[in-house]
Amino acid sequence: LYYLGLEDATVYAYKDKSGTANWNVVAADTSAVADVDTMRQDTVPVISEININRVRLKRTNVTFDDRETRVYASLKNANLNLRASLKKGHSRMKLQFDNENLLFWQNDQLLANRISTKLETGMDLNRSTRTLTLDDTRLTVNGIELDVKGTVRRDTVHRVLDTHLSYELHAPSLETVLRMIPESVLRKEEVKAEGEVTAAGTLKGFYGREQLPAATLKVT
Repeated sequence: LYYLGLEDATVYAYKDKSGTANWNVVAADTSAVADVDTMRQDTVPVISEININRVRLKRTNVTFDDRETRVYASLKNANLNLRASLKKGHSRMKLQFDNENLLFWQNDQLLANRISTKLETGMDLNRSTRTLTLDDTRLTVNGIELDVKGTVRRDTVHRVLDTHLSYELHAPSLETVLRMIPESVLRKEEVKAEGEVTAAGTLKGFYGREQLPAATLKVT
C-alpha cells in the first residue's frame, strides 16, 4: 500500500437500545459454498507480507453513540500518520496521532471533556517470541507527557502477560494534573500551584487472572 489519505472525514457510529448498529451494512452471504476439495490450490493467493508506506488522516471527526450501554464519545479534529511493515514472523509500526478535543459521556454523566492528546510511538512485534516492544512511546494529554518503553510478552502456557515497562510522567504543574480529574471523581476547589511535577516508575511481572505486575513510583 503506497498511500491512503482522507481529509475532513466524518464518522457517526450508532447503536440503538436493541443492539442494532448502523455499521452492519453488509448482508450475510447465504449462497452455497463450493467444496474445498474441488478448488485448485494454485488459485488461492498467498500474502507473505504487507508494507504500508503511508496512511494519513487529516481533520477527522468521529462520534460513537451507543444507546444500548449509554455511552457517548466524540473525537474532534484528529490527525493520523502511520507506517507499517507486517510480516509473518516480524512486524513493525510507526504511529503519530493527535486530536483537538475528546468528549466522553456514560449513563448521562460527563466523564471527560476538553481533552487534547498527542501520541508518538514505535512498535515492534516478534511473533516467534510473542513479544511486543515499545520504543520511546510518548503520550501527551493537555500538556502532560507520559513516556513509556519496554516489552510485553504473551505467555500462552500460563495465559498471562509478562510485562517489563518503565514510564515517566511530566506535568507543568500540580494544577494541570488536578484539572484532568473529573468533578464526579474529585470535587476541586480553586487551586493555584506552580512548578514541574515528574513521576517515574516501572511495571514488572505477570498480568493475568488474579495476578498484577509489581509497580514502583517516584514523584518529584
